[in-house]
Formats: sequence, C-alpha cells, structure tokens
Amino acid sequence: MLIDEDLSLYNRFNTICVSLKMIKNSKLSRTIQLALAFGFFAVWVLEFRRAGLFESYWLLLLSISCLLVFQLNRLKAANEAKTKEEGTLKIHQTKARKAAKK
Repeated sequence: MLIDEDLSLYNRFNTICVSLKMIKNSKLSRTIQLALAFGFFAVWVLEFRRAGLFESYWLLLLSISCLLVFQLNRLKAANEAKTKEEGTLKIHQTKARKAAKK
C-alpha cells in the first residue's frame, strides 16, 4: 500500500514538473517552483508536528526537489543569457573592426 502511494505521488510530481516545463515564461515557471517549494515546506511542518518525520519525509523531499529544480532553471537561464550576450558582443566587435579598416 505504501509503495502504491509513493508511486502515485511520484506520478503527480512528474506531472507537475512536465507542466512546468511546458510553460514558456521562465520567470513564471521559477515563481511557481518557488511557491511550490514553500508550500510543500509549510505542509511538511504541519505534518511533522502531527505525524512525525517518518510519515512526512516525502513532503520535505518534494520541497527540496522543487528548490533544486528552481536553482537548475535559474542557472540555466543565466547561462543562456550570458551566451546570448557574448554572441551579440562578438557580432558588434566584428562590425566595429570592419568599419575601422575602411
């Protein structure tokens, strides 16, 4: 019974992650991930007080997972922005060099 519950929670979490990947606006997805992390953490605190650590560890794991996905997306977006900026900088440098040679 516990394994079935864990699998259904895992399927729900995967559904949430897939739907977050489908959201094109990265700021919106990061906001949702952060809100999910804080929400899972708040529910974990309440469950921990009621049932103990063994019965509520999965909520803590969901909270940590959302924080890690948030961090991964934040770093990925920063890396893409840096790469894009370097690409535009190289284009401007080559245009400037061509203009200087004339």
